[in-house]
Amino acid sequence: MTAAGVDGEFVRSLGNLPESVTDELLAPHIDGAKRKVGALLGGRVPSGATEEDRAAEAVGCFAIAYALPVLNTFYLSQAERLPRTAAQTDYVFHEPGETLKLAQYWTSRAYDALREVGRAGGTVGVTVV
Repeated sequence: MTAAGVDGEFVRSLGNLPESVTDELLAPHIDGAKRKVGALLGGRVPSGATEEDRAAEAVGCFAIAYALPVLNTFYLSQAERLPRTAAQTDYVFHEPGETLKLAQYWTSRAYDALREVGRAGGTVGVTVV
């Protein structure tokens, strides 16, 4: 998958998010993640399936990191209905500090995925003037 092809289904699968987290809810976070990865890669273009998969993973990870605080707030706002639906859900509500730690985990994972994308390998040439 290419980074441009990342969608809600990919992000839900990557983050083990429930189907109730809709594409519409994830869309702005995915768009922001695509812009972030594009900016980080600059002119470098992923070449080959492995680099494309890494770039897509980075987009997905950034999208999850961006969405976590919103999702946590969204689900907490539905808490009044929780007793009725507790048997049907496996959501975990996080404290704000825990949410930030999870977002940092996903951000770090995104940077790790991008680490080798677009690098030519070999030695680096330096010109001394």
